[in-house]
Amino acid sequence: MAFAAGAIGALAMPGVDWPPAMIVAASLAVLLIDGSSGAPWDSMRSAFAAGWFWGFGYFLAGLWWLGAAFLVDPGKFAWALPLGVVALPAALAIFPAFGFALARVFWSNGPRRIFAFAAALTTTEWLRATILTGFPWNDIGMALGGNLVTAQIAAWVGFHALTLLTLAIGAAPATLWRLDLRRADWRMTSAAALAIVAIISFGAWRISATRRS
Repeated sequence: MAFAAGAIGALAMPGVDWPPAMIVAASLAVLLIDGSSGAPWDSMRSAFAAGWFWGFGYFLAGLWWLGAAFLVDPGKFAWALPLGVVALPAALAIFPAFGFALARVFWSNGPRRIFAFAAALTTTEWLRATILTGFPWNDIGMALGGNLVTAQIAAWVGFHALTLLTLAIGAAPATLWRLDLRRADWRMTSAAALAIVAIISFGAWRISATRRS
């Protein structure tokens, strides 16, 4: 399920540009971390494993196009094709794996876990973009940054804050799933919907103001 959730999230990236896919991916990620219960070390190890499979699906589905470079001269480079389309995603998946494990450290049963998840994964996405010169392709924030209107908020908050917003908004519906509640808790999902409306409204206003000037 973790692999499939990550692969679905890749549909939010440029090329397909379907942002709701990140809602599915992020919400399922929260439920996966929910399931990594037990002793502290065991729960972190379980969350790390779930994060690795989530990240492997995300990068495998989102970076398949790297294989085209090895086929320009297939006689020389086709042998390296698995390194680009499988080994690289497997290595990059370590970042969300650490993100899941870090989130588990600050986990709770309530809505606050959405912020723990968003902050932890934003941290590892920042590390992925900077360590060893960085590999910033398909940063999760591009689920909003790939659209001209929703990208405008990045001018005020910065791109990594856009990643934080993307993850928090996308993961909010996970709070609707609570077996111990008789009724769904709509607070986080409603706040996420309002945030999306605000981001779109700001973006449309900013573009309109720029065109008028």
